[in-house]
Amino acid sequence: MKHVVVGLIVMFLGVWGMIVWFKTLGLVMRGLVPIVLVVFGLVALLSGFRRLAAANPAASDDEEDEEDEEGEEDEEGEEDEEDDRDDEALEDEAELEEDDEQPAEPSAVDAPAA
Repeated sequence: MKHVVVGLIVMFLGVWGMIVWFKTLGLVMRGLVPIVLVVFGLVALLSGFRRLAAANPAASDDEEDEEDEEGEEDEEGEEDEEDDRDDEALEDEAELEEDDEQPAEPSAVDAPAA
């Protein structure tokens, strides 16, 4: 409820300020609108470039391939380490699946009453 009251007071002061300083408001808006448009245009442009880069991974792969040729030996070792990590993760998953497939031992709660 407190937020509603504060919001109404602030809105009232804002409307009162726009009425009293209408000419000054017009000057400020004429200065701010072009700046805001440029900033939003830059944000939209950067967003578009990011989407294009995400949609076209082949372009970024070509750049990586050129770098790969320069330092092939170092990255081969890194790839082996990544493969080892993947193998370990697969082994862990296989162990978990084996545990799930084993029949559950009856517990005291499941045992029939004598």
